Amino acid sequence: MTRVIVASDSHRNIAALRRCLACEPDAAALIFLGDGLGDLNQVKGEFPNLRIYAVRGNCDYQQSFPSEGLIPFEGHLIFYTHGHEHGVKMGPEQLQLTAAARGADIALYGHTHRAACTPGDEDWPLAVNPGSVGEPRDARGRTFAVLTLEKDKPVHVQLYRLPDLTGEEPDPLRF
Repeated sequence: MTRVIVASDSHRNIAALRRCLACEPDAAALIFLGDGLGDLNQVKGEFPNLRIYAVRGNCDYQQSFPSEGLIPFEGHLIFYTHGHEHGVKMGPEQLQLTAAARGADIALYGHTHRAACTPGDEDWPLAVNPGSVGEPRDARGRTFAVLTLEKDKPVHVQLYRLPDLTGEEPDPLRF
């Protein structure tokens, strides 16, 4: 079993990103979906055991980061991107189409600053947006997601509201 933190859109809120990563000390990895790569660079050294995968967003100017990635975990294939190049503000369908063409069963995206989970099936990938840890645009507040992955089992996705203070437990939420 592998737990993976999914976070996006910190937009210079370094403290919020730090709290997000501290909430899941047993996570194996972080997939960061862009718009805050500078924040990530500032905090990643504090979490040396966390494997970090990241893509650039439309507000990131570090061109050395890719705009999308594909990574296997526990028999699942995860396609991840910021989402602005896939029209996600109109819905996740184009993103899911791209992910399916790459053989992925999970598609992760940010950009909208609103948490969302769109179910998939055996031919269509699950699409997950963790919301924003830095600048939320919905009533849930600052959010992130955790994927629990096991071989030959469906992925479990949990959305969390980020606590206001370091050391507090995150609030589990429904999508």
